Amino acid sequence: MRGTRYWCSEMEDKGFYSETHNLEKIYVFTLGQTMLYAAYYKVQDNCQ
Repeated sequence: MRGTRYWCSEMEDKGFYSETHNLEKIYVFTLGQTMLYAAYYKVQDNCQ
């Protein structure tokens, strides 16, 4: 994930309160990326 164009500085480990909080951020970030790619490919399918 690190180094991709969608990498978010909030995902860097800067002393989060707990591992669970960090995992929740990763889950939300990953879910958002999945939705972004799904929307992108849906638009591409409609253009063809």
